[in-house]
Amino acid sequence: MESTDEKFSAQWALDLLEPSPFDLSNNILKYYQVPIFTFTFGTVIPFVNKLRGLPMMMNKPYTIFGAILGTFCGYVVTNIAEYRFARRDAEMREYIKQHPEYFPEPENRKYADLFFPWHPSR
Repeated sequence: MESTDEKFSAQWALDLLEPSPFDLSNNILKYYQVPIFTFTFGTVIPFVNKLRGLPMMMNKPYTIFGAILGTFCGYVVTNIAEYRFARRDAEMREYIKQHPEYFPEPENRKYADLFFPWHPSR
């Protein structure tokens, strides 16, 4: 087998898609989405009972069912979001690999090159 030292021209773009410690930050929805859904679905029935003038804990089986349903929905929503983000990243990686000509190496420029000359009008 021959080893090729040829560098992939769009490797910098693929490196941007790699997760860094900054990307793996603690997002509140990442860890608390299921408990938030559980609490929300579990409190809907007592809230509706209160609006209807009934005792809040009248329909306890429905309250328990709402909490279980909320747990399931939160779990499903979290997994769907993770799947969609992973699929999006995989599609972007594949597109970059198939079309490296659209991702030229960025040139390093100074801020002075980016700013236009400024002439104040007084």
